[in-house]
Amino acid sequence: MLTQIKLFPTLLILLMANCIWASQGENVQFTVVNTSSFVITLEDASTEKIELSIRDINDQVFHSETISEEQLTNKQYNLKELPDGAYSVVMTYDQYITVQPLLKENNSIIFDTDSSQKIYRPTFSDKLGYLDLAILCSPSAAYNILIQDDLGNILFNETIDSAATINKRFNLTKLEEGKYDIMVGIEDINFNEYFSKTIHINPTLALK
Repeated sequence: MLTQIKLFPTLLILLMANCIWASQGENVQFTVVNTSSFVITLEDASTEKIELSIRDINDQVFHSETISEEQLTNKQYNLKELPDGAYSVVMTYDQYITVQPLLKENNSIIFDTDSSQKIYRPTFSDKLGYLDLAILCSPSAAYNILIQDDLGNILFNETIDSAATINKRFNLTKLEEGKYDIMVGIEDINFNEYFSKTIHINPTLALK
């Protein structure tokens, strides 16, 4: 399904293409330590910081932190105080988002490794009056792309699902001077996530 609203014709999309989607990697492992705790092993991460959260099926966040790979290796996560139910561990590092579902019930923790996902983060690049957006998609996710000005006026709004990749180029040269927010929302089976980039437009400098 593709739903698109364009309110400002001066914002021109030059390119959109679909290719192949990404597969799950093997550099993250989740190990149950006891009836209420687990540890995470992450190998070969190139980023210094890892964003980690534990959420329920309604996307309510019960724990959130930014941690290094070394700190992660020496840490246990205890779910003793959480009620029985379905949760997900969401980790953002390098260009990935890793989502690992788990079930807490009857004094046990069960990781559903068959449902784990590795999703690629959107990549933004702006240069010479153009904004490039590239996303290597998860086949089960829906992606919403929204661009608005600093007054909240929507310039572009599009939702895409069942895509393999999303590649778009936006021509920003005819926009008025000001601040613009580009937001990408990812809605998948086990989580929702949002990424954004702010662009400051100065037409005089952009056209030099």
